[in-house]
Formats: sequence, structure tokens, C-alpha cells
Amino acid sequence: SIQPHTSVLTGIAYITPDCKIIATSSLDCTIAIINLEKPSIVRRLLGHTAGITSLVHNAQFDFLISAGAEYNPLCWAINVANSKPIPLRDGRAPHTQGIISLVPIPHSSYVVSLDKSGMIKYWDLKDFACVQTMHCESGTLEPPITAFTPTWRTCAYNERRKQLLTIAKRKVSIFEGNVQEPNPDPNTAADYNICGVVFLPDKNMFLTASRRSVHIWSGVTGRLEKTFRGLAADDCSSLDASPLGDLLYFGTSGGDVVCADTSTGQVVRRWSHPREYKISIL
Repeated sequence: SIQPHTSVLTGIAYITPDCKIIATSSLDCTIAIINLEKPSIVRRLLGHTAGITSLVHNAQFDFLISAGAEYNPLCWAINVANSKPIPLRDGRAPHTQGIISLVPIPHSSYVVSLDKSGMIKYWDLKDFACVQTMHCESGTLEPPITAFTPTWRTCAYNERRKQLLTIAKRKVSIFEGNVQEPNPDPNTAADYNICGVVFLPDKNMFLTASRRSVHIWSGVTGRLEKTFRGLAADDCSSLDASPLGDLLYFGTSGGDVVCADTSTGQVVRRWSHPREYKISIL
């Protein structure tokens, strides 16, 4: 194992299709590009002056996009040696609070940023310009983080329906175009604040996690379909799924990772960190 950062890990981006080269971000303001075969740090990217909370990769241009407590995301051309990051700026309506989430739109040149105030911006990486700005419903965005401690996935993108999903307290908001869709069933809110959302394209559904439960939602109707309760002894701190969407991964504040079947909720495997560290990212 290697320790690429001096503070909490907040993001992982897979650079190569075989997942042998990854990038990681941290609250220590740095990005590390890592070869997992060695394992070794291939390159370190410096440019942020405040903690990084989100990191994504755009495969079309081989760009890394990072963001955090600063108001402008940074775009990195990682295939160009010694290149400096390009800030994504919007002079008309800039982000006015720290950015908590980035979402790459698959098979495109676009990436979405979401800040703590609920401002959503679509960026076109072809010319590094903002092409659309939206806002979550006033007063609903309350990510389960304080300051810039480890963040969860607060956005996801439904490629089939071209919808952006954001979490807000106990509900998931769905944006189609620049319109926030009404909640199809007001009674399907989670029991506690939602700490993460992941879209499963092959199953056309999305997962959310709150406390020790995972909720399965339809990607077509937006309705709650299943709830798996009591997956772990500690609260969820991170959420992800396998590429085919058949397995979910549930990281906890007590250092456990639970793998469960997305169809039945049956726990397939558990891993426990020997030092009981909080799982900040999967």
C-alpha cells in the first residue's frame, strides 16, 4: 500500500479503462496520479489553494477536473507534461460558495458542478465555458458535511433520460433540461438525511444511502422500489456500485465496507479496516 496524501482522501478517478492508473484527491490540496501495478505515485498535481472535495475524469479529452473550497473547478490536461490547470470561470454568474460535487456526463465534453448554495453549472470542456446555470429548490440543499470534511456523492447523472439527480436533505431532486421535476411520490422521502446517490445505467435505477439503509429508486418513474435496512452496524459514509450494477458497496463510519446484492439486499461480503478508520470514498 502507499499513502499519497497527508490528509483525508476525498476523490478517486479511474484514468485508464483497465483501472491500473488512477488519480486521487485530498483535503491536503493535492492530486496524485498512481500506478496500481507498482504501486507508485507517477505524478503529483499542484494548483489548489484549499481542500479538494471532488475529482472526476473526462475520457473524451483525457482531462481531470477537480473542485473544492475554491469557487472555480480546475481542469488538468494530464497527457501534457508540466501543463498548468485551466480554471473554469463564469464571469456572469460564478459559484459563490465552495463546490461539493462534480459529475461527468458520459460520452460528452460536459461536466456538472454543484456548490453548497445549490447552484448547478454545466461546463463544456471544448472551450472551458459555462453553458447553463440552474439552482436547486431554495433552502433544500443540505449536504451531510460540515465545512469540507469527507464528502459523499451528492450528484448523479441518468444518461438514458438525460436527467441530473441531486440529494437534498431527505429527498432526491431530478432535473430534466433546466427544469426541476416534481417529486412523483412525496411519501417516498428517506427516513434520514441522504448521504449519497449513485445511478446504475444497466439497471436504469439509482441508489441512495441514509444512516444504515440503502434505497432503490426507479430511473423511469423516480419512485422508491426497495429499501434494504440494517446493512451495517455503523452509519454510511460512502456509497458506490459495481460497473454492471449488480452489487452495491456501503462504506461506514466505523471502517467497514459491505458488499450486497442490489436485487435482494443480501450481504455478499464484508471487509473491516483494522484501525476502524472512517471510509471516506469508495
